[in-house]
Amino acid sequence: MIKKQHAVGWSERRAIRNRVGGVTVELTTRRTRDSVRRPQLPMSAHWIMVDGAGDRRCYEAAGAGIVAVDAGLAAKAARRYVDRESGVTRHVNGGLLMADSMVRVMTWNIWWRFGPRWQDRQLGIRATLEKFRPDVVALQEVWAGDGTTQADELAEALQMHAVFASPSYPPAPNDPATADWAGIDLGIAVLSRWPIISHETAVMPARHRSWDPVALNVRVDHPSGPLTIVAACLDYGVPFTDDRIAQGAFVADLATDPRFDGACPVLLMGDLNAAVDSPVLRRARDVLIDAWSAGGGSADAVTLPSTHPSAPLEAGPQMVDQRIDHIFFRPGREDQKVLVEGVHLAGEPVGGVHPSDHLAVVADLRWRG
Repeated sequence: MIKKQHAVGWSERRAIRNRVGGVTVELTTRRTRDSVRRPQLPMSAHWIMVDGAGDRRCYEAAGAGIVAVDAGLAAKAARRYVDRESGVTRHVNGGLLMADSMVRVMTWNIWWRFGPRWQDRQLGIRATLEKFRPDVVALQEVWAGDGTTQADELAEALQMHAVFASPSYPPAPNDPATADWAGIDLGIAVLSRWPIISHETAVMPARHRSWDPVALNVRVDHPSGPLTIVAACLDYGVPFTDDRIAQGAFVADLATDPRFDGACPVLLMGDLNAAVDSPVLRRARDVLIDAWSAGGGSADAVTLPSTHPSAPLEAGPQMVDQRIDHIFFRPGREDQKVLVEGVHLAGEPVGGVHPSDHLAVVADLRWRG
């Protein structure tokens, strides 16, 4: 059980999260100072329930007046409240009012088979994903070969769904002398806790390159409706910044395509190889919302740190010691209100081994409407 308390004016607010029997329930309660002896929920209570299949839902019952820390008791109390109150709309899958929807998303460049001890790094990648338990993940520098992909192996281990696409950045090295590289592709991928409804690739502009890098559009079966993810890795070549700017505009336009309007926000995630204030991301800033900034993330956060033992210092100050990995979003509907409840960096060493030369970005989004 995790308890967090802080003062809000003349009231106390408490979030209690507990996991019992495969179900997680979070209750957000508030009580005034004159009700210390008898805590109540005078305004609302929220239950965030994660069932055995991993479906995450938020339920609200206004004025329920219930305090419970056991997941089963909380769910039963919520059902009793909804059943006895008139004018409360019941949700067809459990008898609760579904007020908010939510998703935890992550983007992470997982460094292909580069660097020392790439096989040892796989354990750290998996451990990080298990620790943060994102619902949807955009991955870059993903390896594929020998009849499998890194994304598929992670999805199988984590009971998720995966889709992979290539080519991407950088091009897969072709060095016959390195056995672990021979015949191995490099691309991007999306992992999802929910089934993948559809996916398609879109070739990005790249006038200066001899290959056709792709962005990946994926729609997953979120409980509230189709959730669209645009995943990409943009060009890192500073001398080719005309391509970088064109690609930044291209993926922003993909994320604002009206065919993705609907019950869920639309996400743009990836290693965009540019700081948030870069001209490369001007279009994204104009039409989308930077989750890190909206969630109160530190302005000096870094996702490609020079302190990493294998930091690509040759990438220069536009990349190194910058936040170049991003989660952008937009509402799916005009009246949809999307809140970023928290943001985090992930990817610290596991067992003394860095999982990647990049840190991952994690964001918790909640929306209504």
